[in-house]
Amino acid sequence: DNITLKYAHYMQKKLKLGVPLKTMAKHILNLYQAVPGARLWRRYLSENIHKKDAGVEVIYQALEQVNRAQA
Repeated sequence: DNITLKYAHYMQKKLKLGVPLKTMAKHILNLYQAVPGARLWRRYLSENIHKKDAGVEVIYQALEQVNRAQA
């Protein structure tokens, strides 16, 4: 998803400035509401954004969950 990728790029910049992933990712938890894979997206993010070393790869991996559900 183009919007998700753009936001992930933005988050990467903010992570380098010390902003925690959980602070930014909580705003996109419901981004895929009513879309196949939405539950997987929310679950993956919820389980991983709070980890100390969480990076933007968490977003990419969650997006992969959605893409697989839609395939």
